[in-house]
Amino acid sequence: MSTTKYLISVLLAGVCALVVAEDLPNPDEHNLANFHLKDETCAGQCHLDEEPSDDLEFEYNSCVECHDDFGHLEGRQHNLKHKESEEMECVECHLPHEEFDPKDTCTDCHDEEDEELSDFYSVRLERYLNTFSLDF
Repeated sequence: MSTTKYLISVLLAGVCALVVAEDLPNPDEHNLANFHLKDETCAGQCHLDEEPSDDLEFEYNSCVECHDDFGHLEGRQHNLKHKESEEMECVECHLPHEEFDPKDTCTDCHDEEDEELSDFYSVRLERYLNTFSLDF
């Protein structure tokens, strides 16, 4: 093999490794997935064969196995409208693999002045998020 072909092969292998590494989770990120990995009781239970399911049904069931059904969650911040009429899954707001500020979860889709938002976004939740935001 010529030197040029060898260098091209090494370069391509390096690029492929970087592309694959970019898709791997970063264990240092402050996100829900890493938080759950640190908990021995639920580590590795979020996905079947470590891949997301097409309909997220397995993932939803993994959430409610520990956190109970959406309809039983306490607090006005859990807007039942999203689950009942829009059939949203937990991961649509809780973004398990992304670093995010929980205070911005609702305002990603709703204006802060949105009347619907004020119906369930409580002062108690605001206080909780200000105290514990991303401190896992």
